[in-house]
Amino acid sequence: MNERPRKSTTPVDDNASALKLRSLQTRFLHNHHDNIYTKEALQLNANLIEANPEFMTAWNCRELAFQHSQSAADSDRIQAIIDEELRAVEIALRKNFKSYGAWHHRKWVISKGNLKKWMGWVMGLGQDGPI
Repeated sequence: MNERPRKSTTPVDDNASALKLRSLQTRFLHNHHDNIYTKEALQLNANLIEANPEFMTAWNCRELAFQHSQSAADSDRIQAIIDEELRAVEIALRKNFKSYGAWHHRKWVISKGNLKKWMGWVMGLGQDGPI
């Protein structure tokens, strides 16, 4: 784990990626300040996290969106939201395995879900599930 490089080894056009990141951040912050938690806003948030897994405000916004949608959802919908959150975490960890924000969010999301399902999956009893 300590031997994993933090930066991507693929060549990147820094100017283009910086402009893309700035655009994502601007749109994300607009949604965050206006408390917009639509599916499109969460997809924008996921794109931002994929581009920069260290952006803690984006992780905190996902927690707020989870709490907002949890209040008006049934147990099946909550489980679907948890699965979506864990997919976003998985994508971020593939980008940067050492992302503290991603690991913290994963722990937080799992604490909100069905622990029996996750413990069964961890112990090898379940057949499917995110990382």
